[in-house]
Amino acid sequence: MQEIVTDKQEAVDFRKEKGSFYLVFEFMDHDLMGLLDSGLVDFKAEFNASIMKQLLDGLSYCHGKNFLHRDIKCSNILINNRGKVKLADFGLARLYNVRQKKNPKSWQFLYRYIVCNSSFSRLRTSSARTPTK
Repeated sequence: MQEIVTDKQEAVDFRKEKGSFYLVFEFMDHDLMGLLDSGLVDFKAEFNASIMKQLLDGLSYCHGKNFLHRDIKCSNILINNRGKVKLADFGLARLYNVRQKKNPKSWQFLYRYIVCNSSFSRLRTSSARTPTK
């Protein structure tokens, strides 16, 4: 990280009113999605292995600090011209407590997700049937 830029004079000013801050990182030449779409890069096994190793090392570091990224996708994986990989866009990231057994909100979300998906699956299955005479 190069710098933190904010619209406040002091950190304590964030207690009084909302503000913005930006993390400034070194320049990365590409994101993985752009490279995949361009077709200009030949993804060989060694290059793929290097990307995955760096990605998993980064995620392992985050998880070791009890930090979940929650938005891993090709456009959030940055790669420079030397093949160095960095994770981007931590806007959905959250801290988690490994000792906490249950989080009611996460269970509620999981339940809604399962119910919605199973209902959608049943709906698709029932609507796909052809009526019999």
